[in-house]
Amino acid sequence: MDSDDSMEEQDFSVLLTGLIQASKSPTKSRPEHLKNIRPTVDMLTSQAYETGILPDHLEEIVDLVTVRNNLDQASLGSLVRNLYPATKVPSDLILKVIGALGQGQFKPSLAVQALLLKWVVLVYHVIDTPVILSQSYPILFNLLDTASIRSQLCHVLALITRRRHVKPWRIQALVELSQHTAGEPAVSGLLKVYKEYYPEIIARLDGKPSVFKHPNPEWRSHLDIVQASHLRKIDETSGGPQNGFRVFRSYKPSTALPYAITPRVAEDAITLEDIGSAWDFVKNIEKIPLPSQLISVLSDPLLQKLTLLRPDASIEVQQRASSWISAFQDDVVSGEVGEDELLGLLGVMKDYVVAMKHTPPSFLTFIQALLRTWQSQLVGDEVLLILAYTPLADFEELETHLFAPLIASLSTRDGPVVAQYLVMRLYTHILRHWLDMARVSERPDPQIRTSVAALTIRASSLATALIQAGVLPPTVSEIAIHLAILAYFRLFSSAIVDPRLQPHIRIVILPGPVVYRLFFSPSLAVVSSLCNILASYKKAFEKAMHRPSSQSPAASHSRPQSQSHSQSQSQLQGVRLQPPGSSSQGQPPSTSQASQASQAGYRQESTLTGSTNSPRLHQYDASYVNTFNGYLMDCCNCIWRGRAFNSTDTNSKGCLVSPSHVAALESYVSSFEQSLALQSLFTLSQNPATALESIAVVREKEDGEIEREDGMGLETRHAGPVSQESLRRLANNGGIAITWGDYRLGVLKRLEDKGAGGVATMMFNTMKNLMGSRK
Repeated sequence: MDSDDSMEEQDFSVLLTGLIQASKSPTKSRPEHLKNIRPTVDMLTSQAYETGILPDHLEEIVDLVTVRNNLDQASLGSLVRNLYPATKVPSDLILKVIGALGQGQFKPSLAVQALLLKWVVLVYHVIDTPVILSQSYPILFNLLDTASIRSQLCHVLALITRRRHVKPWRIQALVELSQHTAGEPAVSGLLKVYKEYYPEIIARLDGKPSVFKHPNPEWRSHLDIVQASHLRKIDETSGGPQNGFRVFRSYKPSTALPYAITPRVAEDAITLEDIGSAWDFVKNIEKIPLPSQLISVLSDPLLQKLTLLRPDASIEVQQRASSWISAFQDDVVSGEVGEDELLGLLGVMKDYVVAMKHTPPSFLTFIQALLRTWQSQLVGDEVLLILAYTPLADFEELETHLFAPLIASLSTRDGPVVAQYLVMRLYTHILRHWLDMARVSERPDPQIRTSVAALTIRASSLATALIQAGVLPPTVSEIAIHLAILAYFRLFSSAIVDPRLQPHIRIVILPGPVVYRLFFSPSLAVVSSLCNILASYKKAFEKAMHRPSSQSPAASHSRPQSQSHSQSQSQLQGVRLQPPGSSSQGQPPSTSQASQASQAGYRQESTLTGSTNSPRLHQYDASYVNTFNGYLMDCCNCIWRGRAFNSTDTNSKGCLVSPSHVAALESYVSSFEQSLALQSLFTLSQNPATALESIAVVREKEDGEIEREDGMGLETRHAGPVSQESLRRLANNGGIAITWGDYRLGVLKRLEDKGAGGVATMMFNTMKNLMGSRK
């Protein structure tokens, strides 16, 4: 605890001591400085609201308000309403509150007692041993005759009532009390709780039962903030106030879900509501009966754990939850559900999906129906997170019924660019989920072949649309779009080189416009990530084509020594096609299948060979592989060979820039300086993404030479971008001596050290004269 916190605690202690002293005597008999206690109370409550009350001070305040004293009722009420505990509430303080209830000469006023009972409800979730209330059940029940606190007592009793508390004589007493009070809502509400356990005994309820909602959700929310802040101050890493091994009681009024209640069980049965710790849960897991309100599984972490660990319970829970969601869906479609209630349920569904890492089919049906209503404008992060765990299915069906309406809804709300960006990120989450499920499955679902390919083709279309978008909205930057696209294809590229997944995943290459737009990004992170992805694709193609490593051409040079336009294209090693083997002739694909096959590089005349239990990949069409080889050739031409936009090399595409545009760019560049060449402006030395790290290699060597104890300093230092010719002049003029090859290898190593090793990975895996240079 820092000095400021210590000072605040001392100030609070001084104020509280003065208030306790003032409470012992009437106003006229107090010392002059204690006659007006209102400022003291205001300062205490203000500090309690800001930082919470530590256990020792909390005990002193509870001792103060649970006995009759000379403080005015307004001050006492203000103190109770601001009892924000900074930590768990000790059970002995709850006992003191219970002991202060009822009639008595030394007990506080009934108004203060009502506030104290309300406070017990407010802090119920942070009582360190909540069973203390259950043990005090007889005392609390016998106080129901006290009319002034009856409503608050019924609320507390409703929270803690379990099967063992429901006795015939208590039922009789409540029925008589309800008749005597003309169906008071609080009493009828408590009877309704009893009726859950004995529906056959309590035939009807007098009056309208009270619904025991949380008395002050804002107070509870602020308490959570206060306690979280205190935990941070004392460097505790434990979670918030919610206990994952206790039945959850929501305080959000917008949540329409019922609580988990287990009626109609034997008196000595251990129910879900009786569990208070992980040990209790483990010890009784096989004996815990399911609660009656199984839809509470959406919000109750304890019931979620039970369904995960008890497969016999999971089926029934899912069926009941699906029925409830279906009924709620009908209300949404008919317009009977308000905005707050709908948003509350979406939040609960999102929390459930994130916790369980699974989206039930009923959730997808609900979202599909929601997207067809006027309330689709409410679609936001909750819906996107719910869909992130969409189970593996036919992607064409998902696209038609879910994702296309989703994009339309998001476009109406946020514009098409933001909608496409959000769905691009959603596709990444879905792909990750599908791949994770395949990795942990003993035998991956055959559906993964077509679904992942179709998903990736659709992601490619989205990426192209995003890359070609015009004016971007202020909420989405160009770099964010680039990183979202790379995130998807980085994940996909990791799958196609995974030995477990590779036999089940088709290689779908990136669209050319996407590759080149990302490649010419000024961001080193973007360029490096793209190069890493391309290197992974190359490995995947090589494995898929079953090319033995012995067939790889030997590297012609162990280290590059010169850069000239006369270098032959053979120095760049692309993916070499394996001649098609014998394969059975299959049936012609449908039009849609043929379209997807074309985009994914399927050979139309070939089908899978081998059994479905031991799948092998199709042969890839030669033009499809050559398209990818063109990406490698163009990138290496720009970064390594100084031949940007060259389209004469085998497979090269000239970065999809037409010859007329290349000529115009060459003219434009030469207008600045005759020595400048367009073809070399994207090498390691001059590329905007790598130029800073490239010159840093030379600077470090120069600084090291200057700092040498036996060195006399350098006569000259390198100026401007590095080239083969500038290094030769530098050595001749008394500067450092470094070869062009060593310099470029140094740049690749520096990029790796800086966490941007994608460029180096692609170069070492693609340029034959570099394959023997990695140390």
